[in-house]
Amino acid sequence: MRRQTRRISKVAAVLGLLAGAAAHARADLVFKATGTFPDAVMFSGTLTIDTTTGAVTAADLMVGSTSLDIVQAQQSNSPGIGTFELLVGDTGTPSEAPFVDLILPTPNLV
Repeated sequence: MRRQTRRISKVAAVLGLLAGAAAHARADLVFKATGTFPDAVMFSGTLTIDTTTGAVTAADLMVGSTSLDIVQAQQSNSPGIGTFELLVGDTGTPSEAPFVDLILPTPNLV
């Protein structure tokens, strides 16, 4: 009986570890971004979003011949507006040129 109790305890401990690991799992989705600005400059690339936290975890964008791959800032705008704002540039300093300011028509990315 004592051996069986220890075995059950070990199984419970392993299941607890697996449950904890599942709780920290990420759900990264890669979204394709394309478009053309009013001045005919092309926009393309991808955004990787962790849909469990609602955070943009990676960006790989091209605006014309400029590569933008650093997420400078991201935020959900005020509840009444219902948009999500994302700044992507080529430096880690928000709003330091060159950068693109994307306004997404959703209050969050979850």
